[in-house]
This record gives sequence, C-alpha cells and structure tokens, in this order.
Amino acid sequence: MASTSRPHAGIAGAALAIGALEESVTVEAAAVGTPTIGSDGAGISHWISHHGAGQVTRRSNAGELADAIIHALASPQIRESWARGCRDLVPEFSIDHIARKLVESLVLASPSLG
Repeated sequence: MASTSRPHAGIAGAALAIGALEESVTVEAAAVGTPTIGSDGAGISHWISHHGAGQVTRRSNAGELADAIIHALASPQIRESWARGCRDLVPEFSIDHIARKLVESLVLASPSLG
C-alpha cells in the first residue's frame, strides 16, 4: 500500500503508452496488453475508443490528458479493463483481417469481381 508521503508508490509496475497515438506504436503496445492514453488528433483514436483499449482525450487539452494518466495509474481495474480492450483491438490490424477487408472493398467497388 502506498504511504501518504508517496501516494502513487503503488503504481510502479503500471504500463501505459502515452503519446500522439501513432498507429504502429498503439497497435504494438496493444499487442502486449499495454493500453494507450492520447488525444483525438489521430485516426487510431477511433479504435482505442471503440475497443476500450485506453482513453482518448481532447486534442490540446493537457489537463484532461494529465487527469486521464493519473486516473489510470491509480486504478488497476481500469488498466485491466483497457488491457482486455487491447486484446480485442489487435486482430483488426492483422494481415488476414486487412486483406479480407481489402477484398471486400474491391468486390463492392467492382461487382464483376464477386
């Protein structure tokens, strides 16, 4: 248990990816169960929100980002929930899934292929 002089001493083992939500970094972090906290300034934010694989804050809102980080570090339950979301997010970026979606899009665009 954390002491009152070091209220966050119990979070030493917490892992979070914090940053600009670049797709490859977020997916790689999610692949090992590490949730991401970042802003809505990148396309990957949709997947983070949709799968509950972290928290997306408003762009250029440092206070909101700081609050999200503090909340996550103080709550092992939320980090575990986000880690489960990471496991749901990763398959969407597999080569098989991407290839299947590409073929579906091509068939829709050109019905003679189907």
